[in-house]
Order: sequence, then C-alpha cells, then structure tokens
Amino acid sequence: LLERMGFANTSYRPLIWLLMSGALVWALIALWAMARERPPASKGDALGKLWESLRDGAQRSGLTIAPHEPPRAIAQRIAMAWPMLAEPVAGFTDQYLRLRYEPQSTPASAQMAAMTRALRRLRRGMKQKPMLDDYQDLAGRVPIHDRLPPNLRPRVAQLAAKLEKRVHFTGCGGLTITPFMRRAIAFTAAVPIVNRGAGLYADLRAVLLYPDEFVVTQDIEDENGVVTRATDTLSGQTEDTSRVLLSWSDIELGHARNDGYDVVLHEFAHVIDHHLDGRLSRRDGSGDAHWHDVMEREYEALCEQVDADVDTLIDPYGAEDQAEFFAVATESFFCRSQLLRERHPSLYDALRRLYRLDPAAWSDEPA
Repeated sequence: LLERMGFANTSYRPLIWLLMSGALVWALIALWAMARERPPASKGDALGKLWESLRDGAQRSGLTIAPHEPPRAIAQRIAMAWPMLAEPVAGFTDQYLRLRYEPQSTPASAQMAAMTRALRRLRRGMKQKPMLDDYQDLAGRVPIHDRLPPNLRPRVAQLAAKLEKRVHFTGCGGLTITPFMRRAIAFTAAVPIVNRGAGLYADLRAVLLYPDEFVVTQDIEDENGVVTRATDTLSGQTEDTSRVLLSWSDIELGHARNDGYDVVLHEFAHVIDHHLDGRLSRRDGSGDAHWHDVMEREYEALCEQVDADVDTLIDPYGAEDQAEFFAVATESFFCRSQLLRERHPSLYDALRRLYRLDPAAWSDEPA
C-alpha cells in the first residue's frame, strides 16, 4: 500500500505506520467519548428509561399516577406513600431534571450508573407496603389523625410504626389489645415528636392498657414532709420514661368528645418531660429561662382562675402542679390550638417552639 502511494523508501515506513495507527486510535477514542457523553435527546434514551422505570415501579406498587403528572409531583406522592424514601426520591428527581433539561449538563457514565443504583434502591423500597395505608382506619375515629396536614401524616405514620415494633403493648385487667388500639395510641403519641425525633421516647419500653380507670397505690408527702400511703383511681400514669399506663375507655371518651381531652397526649407529654429530667416543668437553672417565665406565669394564672371557680380553656387539673400543667397545656396545644393561640398567645408560642409544630394552622378544629 505504501509503495502504491509513492513511499518506496522502506526507511519511512515505521514512521508512517505510527502516524496512521495514532490517527486511527484517536478517532476510535473520539467516537467512544461522543457515545459515552452524548446527552439524552428523547424519552426513549437511557435517562428517560430510568425515569419511566421509577414511574412504573410506583404504579405497580399501588400508586395511581396521571399520564402527564410532573416529575416533582410524582416524587412528592411517592414520598407521601413511602416516607422513608422521601429524601432519596427527591435527590433522584433533582438529578434527573438537571441532566435532562440543562443544556450544559451531560449524563456521564458515572452519573448514570449512580442513578441506576439509586433506582434499584427506590424500587426495592416501594415493594414494601406504604406505611400510610396501615393507619387509614384511624380516619373519622381519631380526631388528631384527621387534623394533621397531608405532608405530616405519612411522617407520623412512619414514627408510629416504629413505636409499635419497639414498644411492648400489654393488655391489663382482662383487656385484649386489638391492632386498632395499638395504632391509635402509637399514632397519637408520635405527633408531638414528629419534628423532634424518636429520641424523646428512647427509654420507653411498655404501654400498659387497662379497659377502664385503674387503681394505683401511691406515697403522698404533705407540706410537713409526712409520707402516707394512699390509693388513687387514674385514667393514665407515667412514673418514668420506661412505661406508660392508659385507660382505653378514657382514650375512647376523648375521641368521642373531641373537646381537648386526650389522655395519650397527656401521658406522653410526661414521658418527654421525664426524658429531659423534668426541665420542662421545673426550673433548675439549666433550662430555657424564657420558657419557665411563660410556664410559671400561665400556671399561676390557671391556679387563680381555678380558685375563683372560673371556666378555663386549659383543664383545671393543670393546677395540681407544674408537671401536670405542662401535660394539660400540651393537650390544649394539639386539640384546641386556635383557641389556645387566641387566649394564651405566649403559652402557644412557647409550645410551638418546643414541638416545632404550628397546629393552629392545620384544618379547622371543633368549636
């Protein structure tokens, strides 16, 4: 071939072979790089197929998706159905939109491989039953479930499911605990910690559920330091952070009345206070001074109203002591949110900061 091209001198042949081979290798590398870095051009490309695979996986798992629903709307619906997938599906969607619609972005093989791995994890997660479905039977029967906004309900359901698995529910006094009882208690207990984390219940081991009010024996110390043993009939009790005692008939009464009485919220407020070494109900120098200023002022005002036999928004039982005041204030915060904000704005604001929730902005509450 070289002779026909006029290169009869054999001394030039190695150099020419080298140049031709280099040109061929460069051309092959250029073609490979172009194929590797080519941006997607249509819905039929690899990137589009990744997204379609996520849609198909969600639909096969029971999620109904409209034909032209935007990617971010689909991601939000997946996150609501599977709260544990909220963060990864948001990241997957952001990466998909960035690579697909920004002209300067090209899906390199490493990025595509990462998205493929992420897709596999998402689809494995979607094979699990959506946690929200497990708590649908609370609708119309547990008022706080119905008041929660759509973006909070799946997150509360996720926390409730973890509580159900970790905490031992025991029926006492001949009571057989049903799945609905466990779900109602766990879901209600999860509401105050949805933005604070399950660590506030880290030491909780058992919930003892009685069919009705139960009798306990207590040591009572008077103002002179004299201790006497007495019995008391209770609807709920929290002695420490490890167990909670509840009356199911009182839980049902609170659901039926829907007037701010909620023994589950009350007792789990005590759990939170105990977990924080009583710093929410007792000023010891290590807590938030503003918090205690507000709580003490509101507690004293409630005591004065109770002594004067005045009707109060906050349960008069809160006048027993500051620990009980915190618990009944928590009930009012979640069950009478708008009224508490109107009549006790400082107390409402303090509780809003503590729980990192604003229930007065949720759906309408009973008058």
